[in-house]
Amino acid sequence: MMAMAVTLTVLAQINTAKQWVMMPEKTYDYIVGEASGERALRSIMDMASYERNRTDEEYKGTLHEISYIMKMVKEYDLDDIRLENVAKADTWNGLNGSLWEVSPTLQKIADYDELVPMLASGSENTDIEAELVWVAMEEMSNPRANDRVAGKILLTDAPISAAHSYAQANGGLGVVSFYAPRPLFDPIQIPNSGIGSRRGAPAVNAQKTLFGFNITPRQGYALRARLLYGDKIRVQAKVQANRVQFDIQAPYASIRGSDPQAGSIIFSAHLFEGYNKLGANDDASGCAVILEVARTLKTLIDKGLIDRPKRSMHFVWGDEFSATAPWASNNRAITDNALCNINLDMVGINLKHNNSFYTLHRTTYGNPHYINDVAENFFIYMSETNRHSILAPARGTEYTKPVVAPSGSDDSFVIAISEHYGSSDHEVFNDWGIQVPGVIMITWPDQYYHTSEDRVDKLDATQLKRATVLAAVTAYTIAVADEEGALRIGAEVVANANKRLGFYQIKYIDMISKAQDVEAVFRNAVFAIEGHAKNEKNTLATIQELVPGNPKIADYIKKGDVSIDKIVAGIVESLKFYAEGCTGKAIKITLSAAEIAASKTFPVQTSKPKEMRYGVLNRAQESLSPEERTALRSNLVQPADIARMTNSGRNSVLDIQKMILAQYDKAPSIEEINAFLLLLAQEGYVRIVKK
Repeated sequence: MMAMAVTLTVLAQINTAKQWVMMPEKTYDYIVGEASGERALRSIMDMASYERNRTDEEYKGTLHEISYIMKMVKEYDLDDIRLENVAKADTWNGLNGSLWEVSPTLQKIADYDELVPMLASGSENTDIEAELVWVAMEEMSNPRANDRVAGKILLTDAPISAAHSYAQANGGLGVVSFYAPRPLFDPIQIPNSGIGSRRGAPAVNAQKTLFGFNITPRQGYALRARLLYGDKIRVQAKVQANRVQFDIQAPYASIRGSDPQAGSIIFSAHLFEGYNKLGANDDASGCAVILEVARTLKTLIDKGLIDRPKRSMHFVWGDEFSATAPWASNNRAITDNALCNINLDMVGINLKHNNSFYTLHRTTYGNPHYINDVAENFFIYMSETNRHSILAPARGTEYTKPVVAPSGSDDSFVIAISEHYGSSDHEVFNDWGIQVPGVIMITWPDQYYHTSEDRVDKLDATQLKRATVLAAVTAYTIAVADEEGALRIGAEVVANANKRLGFYQIKYIDMISKAQDVEAVFRNAVFAIEGHAKNEKNTLATIQELVPGNPKIADYIKKGDVSIDKIVAGIVESLKFYAEGCTGKAIKITLSAAEIAASKTFPVQTSKPKEMRYGVLNRAQESLSPEERTALRSNLVQPADIARMTNSGRNSVLDIQKMILAQYDKAPSIEEINAFLLLLAQEGYVRIVKK
């Protein structure tokens, strides 16, 4: 009996979590307890249970998803609720469409009323009967005319937009495509694709727009086999469609902070990316989760279980880019006061069934910000306290801090912390004209997104709960941060800088080991490490915005910079030892005259980028020809990142080159960067300071 007691005592001393949470555990526990994956799942069901044809009446009023969001933010008694008309939309609207085989058998192949993605958006009105002819994707790469296509309807495994262009060029009447991004995984997937843009924009060329049907791979393989065996198949296609114009609307609500001047956090998620596509994970899940974040925090504040933060939280929904961009440009009072953006796009998929990770994508080095490290802390903490471990004593659950929904999975929580990824609404906030550093949280991979199978049955209430908690605790930690909170966040940045720089040390050792020109690779490795370190210091500097002018935080930033410099010095020394061991001779880096001059040249943005708002970089390049723009993008790797690196005035031209090299393993020359900055200076977007 005594031996058992000793064993239990030893087990009780084991702490299975290697990571500690950045907020009081009681606050974390309240948020976990209140956040509901079940509620988020119900919201998704109410918004996007299935893809359906929108009626003209719906377009004349308020779209269904917007009506739902407005209803719920009022029910949750959020602050500053409003529905903003931010732009005008012109979109294709399908009315009905069907495809029948009429000979040699009579059977229906596709029906818009049954499955909306079957009718390609952008299809023109049609009522024809013609022969079906097989044209493989590889045939379409041949520029020669195809006489077999004229007067026929194409069956193909090519994407429908490309097949439509091919049919136009060769006298075809229309297209039936069974292209699918993952046919071996799911033979009944139909992509959410159309003719032209995802909103079915009119064709840009002068040729007559045709029609297109998407069918499942399962159907397509069967039809192809019949045609290859010699069947003469005739089909009848009927399509009715029109175009509708309406206002693009963005629902908005907030949780007011106690200090309106202290900054704020913006949540974003997109309700639409084309009005015929209703994706459960992409992105009704993100919309439902930020709604649940708002309800969770508001409920806890109202009950007095957590403090009202001093910083406000804003919640905005709408069309991907098409609503977010004008909303951000129009609401300058909000964006100019915002500290950061949290964007949720595809956050509810069952991770285990998709071999997926819940992924945090960090900001680029053009938008350094401590939000990366705050979010990473909670991601790691939740992962380590929601996974099976041989170290954990069996007490009913192996999870030390379970975040599990009643009807959801109890799978281990697998995460990834990754470099920047765009293609969602956080890019609006990261834009040079908006300048609100934004991160994206996303489930990836997702085997169903952008297809007819992106349905609620693929989602997991537990994952939705976890997504809600992570977004809420990340934002709340920033929203309540005072001097002590800023210091804690700064410590997280410095600790993670040590970890990240150590990772890159190993990476560059490996690159040197495989190099033919060791000295050249060593030089690049040193420059890249210095680029990474510069980003870490720029990130640390952003904690000052939490307590502007606070001398204690200013002193911590200076000491943190010294600490990072010491880490870098040790890494550079270790790289040097290794490179010299590989070559058998001493190696020294000498800066060129251009690099010395670049180290003393600091581009500093003017007020013009933010005055011009979203998309400013495109306007800054209006004087360039299309060919010059293409060359610019090719030479500079990421011109937008270079432009954003002028925001703080802390980065020299040489720093900018090093940070681009650090992120992309290649960088433009000093001369190419200078030429781009000169263009921006001539247009009044930056000024060049020599030090």
